[in-house]
Amino acid sequence: MKKITPLILFLLMQFCTALSAAELPVVSNELPSPVAGKAQIVFLKPGPVVYGHMLAEIYELGDSDRQLIGMLDKKTKLILDVEPGKHRFMSVAYGDAHFMEGDFEGGKRYYILARFIMSRGYQLRPIKLNGPEDYSPKNPQFKSWVAETTIIKKTLAMDKAYKSKKKRVSKIQAKSWPLWLARTAEQRAELTMNKEDFID
Repeated sequence: MKKITPLILFLLMQFCTALSAAELPVVSNELPSPVAGKAQIVFLKPGPVVYGHMLAEIYELGDSDRQLIGMLDKKTKLILDVEPGKHRFMSVAYGDAHFMEGDFEGGKRYYILARFIMSRGYQLRPIKLNGPEDYSPKNPQFKSWVAETTIIKKTLAMDKAYKSKKKRVSKIQAKSWPLWLARTAEQRAELTMNKEDFID
């Protein structure tokens, strides 16, 4: 019997993920105004690509807890309104976790891109006013990322799915956290949102 190649295995995983992704609730495409007194964070997952249907699980991390924000399918976005100040987020997919930090101002809107890395899941890249052009509003694709993605919301089914694999997510987080700590100050700065990086 022939061995299953990594590519075939990867595509099979995408197919299985797509089946559950079909249940994601579509809300709309128009961004609401930020909730009064809070900062609005928009997580974007654009692009019709072969890996697009692999869900990106998005979490907010507290000092001792972890809250599921939602699960991004291809061409979707999640909206989170948070208290002003510092927050830390994590994405989980493909057995890996990626982290991002930020300091947010109330009444402002911020964008975070779920960037696919082959065999490593989705890195959370802040769209920064003075960041690299690929990850700033200067990128010609930025407007299409916002326009082509549809807002979805977390459901009870997502919470149930997370509860069933909570231990696995904890293991992935524990495995990946040392990689975040090992990053240089410059590398971590690239993955940190600043108050002044709000857009519109």
